[in-house]
Amino acid sequence: MTNFWQAATQHKKQHTVKTERRLYYDDAGRPTHYTGENLTGNYIIIEEQDFQEGRHDVLVIDGKLTRPNKITKFQKLIPSKQGVETLADDVTIVGTGQHWETKYYD
Repeated sequence: MTNFWQAATQHKKQHTVKTERRLYYDDAGRPTHYTGENLTGNYIIIEEQDFQEGRHDVLVIDGKLTRPNKITKFQKLIPSKQGVETLADDVTIVGTGQHWETKYYD
């Protein structure tokens, strides 16, 4: 039986090859296929997680992968002179009282 140091000197290092994960897309930015091969066409290099998901509802905009279903704007109801009118004490009930409009934040 060998001890740890003898086994460590006998161990051969294994070289791992890191492959490039690519997303090929058309002129509109829609994905055509995910691959690790070097093919012709427009492509971006993506992370392993995105490669494993293989989603076709994503878009490539300005060389970046974007998910259209992702919430990128926040909205808030603010009092207004126009918009939907609700009860003054409950914004979930349409009635007479207070007008509200939606304000968007990026």
